[in-house]
Amino acid sequence: GVTEGNASGIAYVQANLSAYSLYSETDKNASDATNYASGLAQVQANPGTYDLFTSTEKSAAETTAQATGVAEGLAKVQADLAAQGLSLVTYVEKVTTKPHTYNWYYQPEVGWLWTNETTFPFVYKAGSEDTKGAWIYFSQLPDQPVGAYYDYTQEKWVTIGE
Repeated sequence: GVTEGNASGIAYVQANLSAYSLYSETDKNASDATNYASGLAQVQANPGTYDLFTSTEKSAAETTAQATGVAEGLAKVQADLAAQGLSLVTYVEKVTTKPHTYNWYYQPEVGWLWTNETTFPFVYKAGSEDTKGAWIYFSQLPDQPVGAYYDYTQEKWVTIGE
């Protein structure tokens, strides 16, 4: 009957898979593995085709981006300072690590200075063996020389470098 016919038809198709464009699970898995390996090799050989980058390309791009960011940031700071009649102290460019102090800055011709966002342009000038610490006021007026500050202890205007 029908059951025997179905069973023999199934057995015939299973024995002749290629005649019906069919594949066994083993054949399919082997084909998948080959295609998978081929796909991996293709992507690794041509990463740019798939909008991917090698670690070397990524590192180079990061280095370039950082250098560009530093250069553009420095240019902006210099332009902003110039617009206010100020200039960037050149030794700051050479500093490669952050100072270990908080809100303290060293100005070669003045010494150690302390300030923060709320006290500036009032700045505390640290004392030394010969002098006591004192508050100074950095001028931001256009008619005064760059680097001018009022020393409250001396009660006079001082220009850095004099």
